[in-house]
Amino acid sequence: MRGDILDQPSLIKKVDKSKMVNHILGFPEQVEEAMGIGNKAQLPSWKGLKGVTVLGMGGSAIGGDLVRGYLSGSFELPIGVVRDYTLPQWVNRGWLVISSSYSGNTEETLSGYQEALRRGAKVIAITTGGKLGELAIKDGCPWIRIPPGYPPRAALAYSLFPTLLVLSRLFGLGDQETNGVADHLRGLREKYRPESPTEENLAKKVATKLYGRLPLIYSAPGPFEAVATRWKGQLAENAKTLSFTNLFPELNHNEVVGWEVGGGVKEKAISLFLQDVDYHPRILSRMELTAEMMENDGVEVLKLKGVGRNLLQRVLSLIHLGDWVSLYLALLEGIDPTPVKRIDWFKGRLAKL
Repeated sequence: MRGDILDQPSLIKKVDKSKMVNHILGFPEQVEEAMGIGNKAQLPSWKGLKGVTVLGMGGSAIGGDLVRGYLSGSFELPIGVVRDYTLPQWVNRGWLVISSSYSGNTEETLSGYQEALRRGAKVIAITTGGKLGELAIKDGCPWIRIPPGYPPRAALAYSLFPTLLVLSRLFGLGDQETNGVADHLRGLREKYRPESPTEENLAKKVATKLYGRLPLIYSAPGPFEAVATRWKGQLAENAKTLSFTNLFPELNHNEVVGWEVGGGVKEKAISLFLQDVDYHPRILSRMELTAEMMENDGVEVLKLKGVGRNLLQRVLSLIHLGDWVSLYLALLEGIDPTPVKRIDWFKGRLAKL
């Protein structure tokens, strides 16, 4: 059985030379530290804010996506996430713009930061330093400093929790259900860590299922949409594997028809349905019918449910599971998860243009 390979103690040392496993193991403690950073951040007493925009790319943007989805049922003002050089026209004076760049040198985020200031928006920087840190000091903008030394995708908690807790404080949102989150993740870590055998380890089982196949990751709109995006990014950067995402109910109005022919994908595809107990009942019904349709086409469907006492715990449970799956899939592929040579090559060439 392919998954048995993951139980070999020497495999991680042999393949994971840059020790991505340590970052994933440390996620619960990172969550605790990030909460402390968000709670202690020095913030102006801004009043009358009209909306929120989070600027970011890659791992820095996912934190904004998760906050937007998590607050979608309770926050009365619009929240947007911008992955671009320019801002929408409606972001102007009276808006809060959170510029999130782990390195502080993300050129799209720097461009949006400067445009936000020109428009008179209130701007906060979340970064380790770099150019964004320098600009925040020069411009007198609040700078929430986060710890350096991580690959940006392994620093998710430092973009998520400062953003969430800053919004909670500025807008008086009250309790964000953060108590117990780190302990919940520690319990899951014990189930997914390398010492846990494949037969008892959901992360290893899922990775084994994904090996050599094309994952299609489906969820509902809201916080789990961001979870699906996170899975796609982690599979790409850690496991160097393509995957695709889509949303219920939209995919029932178009994509399901494409499975009639499938373009040669059916034989390689595997579907992952990210599920939650609070999905609209009709979404759950659509998932059941879609799974039946796909299985009739010979496509395997894995249903993965968030676990926890509240929404934040359930969202982060699937984030943590996806990170472990991406690591184990990289090990099965024999690929060091940390290096992203194509991104490095691209940035180097782009810098010369």
